[in-house]
Amino acid sequence: MKDPFEKAKAIRKGELDSDMPMYAEITGWIQRVPKTWLPALLMHVIHRCVHEKVFQEGGIVRLAEKVIKDSEKPLGLRTHPAKGAKDE
Repeated sequence: MKDPFEKAKAIRKGELDSDMPMYAEITGWIQRVPKTWLPALLMHVIHRCVHEKVFQEGGIVRLAEKVIKDSEKPLGLRTHPAKGAKDE
């Protein structure tokens, strides 16, 4: 599958679920993407969370407030965003 648009379509259709990267790989790539991509990536994640009802009422706002507050701390003292998350 050489055409990146074909691969993107296959991913959206769920045809490549067996090739889904592990959590560490996804977060590693997020650390590397251009800053200009981050707002759109964040919108996709938030949209999915809202659509899938991942958070209780007001939970996504509380999480955003926690992240903003946490980002004021020195890097070594910040809460890891996925404490306890494991690759499957």
